[in-house]
Amino acid sequence: MKTSLSPAQVELERSVDELKKENEALQIAVRQQSKLASVGMLSAAIAHQWLQPLSALTVAAQELNCMCDMETDHSPCTRECAQRLMEYLRFMTETMESFREFSSAYQFRADFCVFEAVSFVVKLLKGSLIQRKIQVDMDIPRPLIWNGYANEFKHVVMILLSNAMDACAESGKPERHICISVQCCRDSICLACCDNGVGIPEQLLPDRLFDLFVSTKGDRGTGLGLNLARRIVHERMFGAISAENSSDGGACISVRFPRVLPQAAGGCAAS
Repeated sequence: MKTSLSPAQVELERSVDELKKENEALQIAVRQQSKLASVGMLSAAIAHQWLQPLSALTVAAQELNCMCDMETDHSPCTRECAQRLMEYLRFMTETMESFREFSSAYQFRADFCVFEAVSFVVKLLKGSLIQRKIQVDMDIPRPLIWNGYANEFKHVVMILLSNAMDACAESGKPERHICISVQCCRDSICLACCDNGVGIPEQLLPDRLFDLFVSTKGDRGTGLGLNLARRIVHERMFGAISAENSSDGGACISVRFPRVLPQAAGGCAAS
């Protein structure tokens, strides 16, 4: 005959179950931190190894630009490709430097134009956008100046735009569009990147999408991009990042950050 448990025994079993769940969550967190540390070490190693060949490629691209200036028989297309190559190399070099400096507590922030920063990233991805037949619209106040870390801001925009491009391409829709908008409130700025792609699986909303090694692309994804974006937004922009599905079947990822960073926001203001 089965005996009923006393209230004290029931409470004890409940406490044991809660401790087991907390222990499992702690083990998962430890594994994630270990993976994150490994990714950081790998990124630093890649940055160190790539900077020298990037410098050599930059010199070669500069020589190509000089040849285009000196010789008149080069087509405008050749000149444009050479200039675009320089922009790609410059951005890659800045990215490698940023990876090396990301963990440093002593970084300088400066004023930069938000519209120009977003336009720079869109221009870098122009070739892929044309190839995938994706239209990008920008709704950004041109006079908006923000005092922050311009290159890391560009990294966030690059990650959001790249993910939106993949979602649009995967949708197979004949009309594919992405809208990057910026709205200013009294104390904050909101950057939104919205697309009409395939949307985000509900099980990844609202926050799991930004976890390390979580990807919507299966074997084609690494699960690093949006996690890095969240780290930059939290640690460098003192903001928050969120995701939701839109009514047209696509997705919208928003970044909200203060108009004025606190003085101790991971670095020093440039004088």
